[in-house]
Amino acid sequence: MTQAYNLSQLANNLNTSGQLDATDGLVNAVPPANGGTGQATYTIGDILYASGATALAKLSDIATGNVLISGGVGAAPSYGKVGLTTHVSGTLAVGNGGTGATSFVSNNVLLGNGSGTFQVVAPGTAGNVLTSNGTTWASAAAPASVGVGQTWQNLTGSRAIGTAYTNSTGKPIMVNVWCSNSGVASSSATLTVGGIGVSFVIGDTTNGGSGATLSAIVPNGDTYSVATVNRIIGFWTELR
Repeated sequence: MTQAYNLSQLANNLNTSGQLDATDGLVNAVPPANGGTGQATYTIGDILYASGATALAKLSDIATGNVLISGGVGAAPSYGKVGLTTHVSGTLAVGNGGTGATSFVSNNVLLGNGSGTFQVVAPGTAGNVLTSNGTTWASAAAPASVGVGQTWQNLTGSRAIGTAYTNSTGKPIMVNVWCSNSGVASSSATLTVGGIGVSFVIGDTTNGGSGATLSAIVPNGDTYSVATVNRIIGFWTELR
């Protein structure tokens, strides 16, 4: 109490039980040293905190979504956003929207692993691509493709009719063989790949002297050959 009362005034503010009526006869806020708060008014949302050994202060509410953050021992609290790099500890699990891991190797690709920590796929060798085996993903060499890193080569001088050759380049190759019937009747030519005839030409005297091209893609590891009847090879080229 901050005001002296004479006995008659005090008696006027006692209730029938001899207790002092705190709603009448007291002025100013009761200080913390006397068991009060020292605060006379509040705004909805205010929070009281100790600002000293014998003092209380009010922390006003702020914008929606902020949280109460400790200022450290001996410091006043405050409202603010949670700093993910300063206020969070532990590793956010997959079940909570995290990865379950605290670090990753640069450039690795993340793979889902159910509710477990993410798996990774390393880049591997330069030029590799991400491939699926139907169950998971892996870094693997790009599928061999005709024309990629290949050039046309004239092999006429090193190829012969009836001889089997093997494609051992590691990729599919393209074979083109131009042959002529030189006016001979009932001529033919067949390009065989892997034991199967895949390209044919047949001629007679009505198109004497005409030429035709046999073409086929030869998978890696397959054999290929040309067989002719009354035809001669003019050019033999390969994309390899």
